[in-house]
Amino acid sequence: MLKCSSVLLVWVGLAAMAYGSPAPFASDPGTYHGRTVVKSFGEHRIAVAVAANGELATHIFRFWSEESLQTFDAAYTTANVEFYGNELVVVAPEAHTILRFTVGRSQTHPHGVPDGFGSSTFSGYGLNHEIRPNGPKKGEVSPYTNCEPDCGEPIFEWPGDGALDCTSGGAGATSCSISQYGQSCSASCDIGYNACCKAGFGGVSCGCVRK
Repeated sequence: MLKCSSVLLVWVGLAAMAYGSPAPFASDPGTYHGRTVVKSFGEHRIAVAVAANGELATHIFRFWSEESLQTFDAAYTTANVEFYGNELVVVAPEAHTILRFTVGRSQTHPHGVPDGFGSSTFSGYGLNHEIRPNGPKKGEVSPYTNCEPDCGEPIFEWPGDGALDCTSGGAGATSCSISQYGQSCSASCDIGYNACCKAGFGGVSCGCVRK
């Protein structure tokens, strides 16, 4: 019996090495460390892309606001990016700056500002998180590039004007998440918007659709 148990444990260990640990889900809160790009796409959308140290994936966050936002085009050699679902905090030590992007106007995760750092907070109606596995495919999003063109829009199609064809979320939902073929995304939306997550042959897409 002991011999059988030992064989089973060895087999489980080998399987774990072969398949790796379960991939993180986009809706899970987390802190990511690595090279980070913060880039504006028009006046109302900002994308944050992180090549997290030790991960075989790129994390992309998109923030939407009805109000015009300041223009960003920054690349940090290393930064801490803290994701809480409805809030994103970028701490960039080399620039002595902290950027906070929050859905609505409440700050549910206070963050101290170290001496010598500047801090800016932006309120908007939507925040999403997309996890893309890294690979040699053309157009791969990486913070080592200038984040064009794929950081601006989700990897799949942007949700339509309605929320009837959402795979997850839809009418009345303020958050949603979805995972498919190693890709995962989530969205958190303010009052007045429906969270809409979709899956298709092209990948996954999560965003906010006005009611």
